[in-house]
Amino acid sequence: MPADVAGITFFSPITRIELRAGFPPVRFSLQAENIFANAGLELRLREGLMKNAFGWLRFLPRWVGAAAAIGLVAALTPALAQAQAGPTVINSFNGSGVTLRTYINGILKQNKLADGVASAPHLNFWDTLNYREFTTGTVPGVDAGPNPPYRILVVGDGANSNLVLALQGKGPLFDKDNGAIGRMPANASPPDMPFFTDGQIQPIIDWINKRCPNPGGT
Repeated sequence: MPADVAGITFFSPITRIELRAGFPPVRFSLQAENIFANAGLELRLREGLMKNAFGWLRFLPRWVGAAAAIGLVAALTPALAQAQAGPTVINSFNGSGVTLRTYINGILKQNKLADGVASAPHLNFWDTLNYREFTTGTVPGVDAGPNPPYRILVVGDGANSNLVLALQGKGPLFDKDNGAIGRMPANASPPDMPFFTDGQIQPIIDWINKRCPNPGGT
């Protein structure tokens, strides 16, 4: 948006809009908080950017006209509907419904992290391993840390599975500050290339806690 144009731009995988009329920035942020609170989304204000589950809300520090709140609600209706539909449920590893493979790849692409997979020692093991190897085996190609190889997951125990701990940046191996390996994905660089959020990790935890169902898979 040109520097001399007052307005608000919404960047999202769902839609992109530009609003040329609205409330002053402070009042607008409160209005946006009200909208997204109703959808159960987390909103964070940082350096003039408001981050939500669908993208960035960027606003300019200038007064603008009075119709933006109405326009914002109308423009974000698809996003709000998706949020109110509930969290994603992973149905299988490589079978029917939403698969773990598709889910992980989707988040990597959304967070602009997919290109880093090719340089990781484990590569895209969630795509290349079969169901038995993934649920009972170890992370391939990783010989760092105190005692490799490392189990990918513990069936029925998402919170203590290395796959989850790596994405969260927790535990002696993956602690984001002093872990032997560090938080994954290694090429994450917030805010433009963010780590998986807690909300994005939870469906993986839920799938593991359900003992890794794989209807229709192999």
